[in-house]
Amino acid sequence: MFLKGTDERIPLLLVAANDGMLHGFNAATGRELFGFLPAELTQGDAPTIRPLMQPDYNHRYFMDGTPAVREVNISGGPSAVAVGTMGAGGRTVFALDVSDPTDMSAADVLWEFRHQELGSGVTEPTITQLTNGTWVAIFSNGYNSTGYQASLFVVDLATGELLKHLKTDVGSAELPN
Repeated sequence: MFLKGTDERIPLLLVAANDGMLHGFNAATGRELFGFLPAELTQGDAPTIRPLMQPDYNHRYFMDGTPAVREVNISGGPSAVAVGTMGAGGRTVFALDVSDPTDMSAADVLWEFRHQELGSGVTEPTITQLTNGTWVAIFSNGYNSTGYQASLFVVDLATGELLKHLKTDVGSAELPN
């Protein structure tokens, strides 16, 4: 995904790599600016990403979701936000403040969203503004969710708070979404 540059920001190219990271590159020079690794891959006694480091590694997905990026005007907040999913690699959606991609730190992780109804293969998020002015990320739940039903999530872009979970009531263990 590409975010054009401004007077204050260099052009940014975002790429989800199956090494577990979302990589940010200076789109003009190709120089890598940052890599983001969701907590889901690194937590616990046996982190999910650990097998990637083994010589006898068998392929699995870690991060292959397509990110969305957009300039926003959140009062007192970021001027540009990227929202990514792990795709088939996990069940986390995350938002990063990419207002200054040359100076990324842990403080630029706006949120990581997890929910029992998130499955694998969460779709590319949409970043938009509601009629009340609230900026949100909208995304589907993917497949193999615990309820087996297709649904949409509407999450506050600034806070990561779930604003709405829209369920289709279609799907079951026998006929999952």
